[in-house]
Amino acid sequence: MKLDRRIKLKPICALITLALLAGCDSNNSGSDNDVLSAGGDRTPGANNGGDHKPDNEKEASSSEKRAYYGDYSSNRAFVIDVNKMSIDTVIENTGQGPYETDQVSEEFAYVLNRDDTNINVVSLHRDKIVNTIPLSYKPRSIVKSPNNKFGLLSGKSEPWASLIDLRSHEINIDGFKDSDYQKISDFGGGNATGHPFWVNDNQFLLLDRTENTIELYSKDGLTPSAKLPTSSSVHHVFKIENDYFAVLEGKRGSTPESSMSPGLIKFSIDPLAGTLNLIKEVLLSNYSDLPENFVSSTWGAHHATLHPDGKSIYLGSYEGNMFVINKDNFNLIDRFYAGLGLGHVAFVPERNIAITTNHYATFKTIVDTTDPANNKVIKNLEVAQADTAATGKRLQSHTSHTDPNEKYFYSVSSLDGVFYSINLDKLEIEKKVTLKNAYPLMGAFVIDEEGLPGNHEHINHL
Repeated sequence: MKLDRRIKLKPICALITLALLAGCDSNNSGSDNDVLSAGGDRTPGANNGGDHKPDNEKEASSSEKRAYYGDYSSNRAFVIDVNKMSIDTVIENTGQGPYETDQVSEEFAYVLNRDDTNINVVSLHRDKIVNTIPLSYKPRSIVKSPNNKFGLLSGKSEPWASLIDLRSHEINIDGFKDSDYQKISDFGGGNATGHPFWVNDNQFLLLDRTENTIELYSKDGLTPSAKLPTSSSVHHVFKIENDYFAVLEGKRGSTPESSMSPGLIKFSIDPLAGTLNLIKEVLLSNYSDLPENFVSSTWGAHHATLHPDGKSIYLGSYEGNMFVINKDNFNLIDRFYAGLGLGHVAFVPERNIAITTNHYATFKTIVDTTDPANNKVIKNLEVAQADTAATGKRLQSHTSHTDPNEKYFYSVSSLDGVFYSINLDKLEIEKKVTLKNAYPLMGAFVIDEEGLPGNHEHINHL
């Protein structure tokens, strides 16, 4: 019988998804635990993914730090011992296409299978599947309610939302929708919805990418009380003080005239009246002094992140430019180039730096963000080796994590299948572990009760 981990696990950050990079520094220095996922030779001192401890031999460390990543190309998930930088456990039979792993409580994580119609429940004490939640559609993303009682799940294959009871791991209410799947021409791909968003314990937003609408729902009704049309599909929503913001992904077309630039909107929600109201919109194409490689038919936006100053929004675009936008008047205050597929930025506040995720570049861009109006690129750190041109797959994953003491930054090289740490003093990769023949895109990062508290937000999701 497998030994239970009777420790209190705390969520640090959803690492993802998905997603997230290759595993060698610019000069091949540092530790390199080239761990195999099943059998075969291994680097001395590293755990072998196929020789992980049996259930009855697993022991919990008092300072345990673990990362959970699904292999989107298979039906398995990896549990990584972050301190040892080695594979601790391989969880088999997760379902097809385990894209996103999310910690939903101190004891459980959910593996969302985007190519399957189910969610598998993983015990964080035993690192094994303990339940399966059947669905009537393929899942996209999940987020906990403010009171931590329910998970709001949105659909990949349908513009649909469900509420999952996070204690019983059963669907509590199903069928929040008012449209069916339609072909999507916007930049975000084929997902029927964007990231779900809770307004309060009773109301939430469904981002319907088939209709290009933001929809306000209540748990008391299966149809929306309000719908806000948008110029292109919305990827995610975030809140700053009392205002709500949403990233417009942009629309791809055969010509600039048939396309739509990505952008940003500000809107308000009246929970009592059940209404949504547009306040302001800006398209990146409206700014002056645009880069020469601006082509609206190929541009697209992904995620936006607020600078620690609480005033400046960083919004990256596909071709690699970062737009820094004032949250109040939407004026462009700076712009700099990072890398192809610029999708996310993670701030390290005490160090006044930010680290970008460039999905289709071999490097991460490290930026001095002391002055949001005058960002300075410090270096492009090589983190990937694979060639995205041959496959079209992402080189860098969607999620990342910074230690609370801001000494290490963790991420994944997706196409290489490498989980690694960046030493933030040296700004170089220090350690790494290879998940052989895997394509990890999103993950969860957890520590035990004796670890340091961390960031509970999903900072870098697809």
